[in-house]
Amino acid sequence: IEMRLKEMLSFAKMEQLLNSGSAENAARLLTEAGWPNMRGMNRTEIDEALNERRKAIFHDIACVVPEDEVVEVLRLKYDYHNAKTIVKSEAMGAAAGDICSDMGRVDAKKLKAAYDESDYRFVPSALGKAMEEAKSILAKTQNPQMADLVLDKAYFAEMMELCENVEPNPEPASFICAPEA
Repeated sequence: IEMRLKEMLSFAKMEQLLNSGSAENAARLLTEAGWPNMRGMNRTEIDEALNERRKAIFHDIACVVPEDEVVEVLRLKYDYHNAKTIVKSEAMGAAAGDICSDMGRVDAKKLKAAYDESDYRFVPSALGKAMEEAKSILAKTQNPQMADLVLDKAYFAEMMELCENVEPNPEPASFICAPEA
C-alpha cells in the first residue's frame, strides 16, 4: 500500500501532466512519480503498460475491499463499454477488438462471442439482457444511439443494484486513516 501511495497522482501533479506539452514530458513526469517508464513507447505499448497498471490496481483493491460488489462496480463500466463497442461495430461493419477492454467482469472476446451467438449463459444476466435488447433495437432502427441508450439504462440500473448490496462499514481500514494517505 505504501508503494501505491507514492504513485498516486495529486491534483497538482495531474495539472502538471495536462500542461506538460508533449507525451514525452508527460511520460517523464509519470516515471518520476513511480509509474512504469513509458518514454519512447508507441500508443499500443502505452496502452499495454496502462492496462497492466490498471490490472494491478484492481488486484490491490480486491485484496483490501471485503465486498465483491465494490470491485464489480468498478469493472462494470468496462463491460458496458465493450457491449457498446460490439453493438456499434456491428452497425458500422467494423471490428470491435482494438477498442475493447479486458478490465471488465467478462472477457471481451467471450462477450463478443455471446453477442454473435445470442448465447448469454456466461454473461451477467442484466448485461446479457441489455445486449440482446440493444441488438434487437439496432436491427429494427439501424440507430446505434438507441442501442446505446438501452445499454446505458442497464448499466446504471446494475450499478445501483450492486451499490445497494454493499453493507457499509463504519470503520475504515487503518491504512486509509494514516496521515500520508
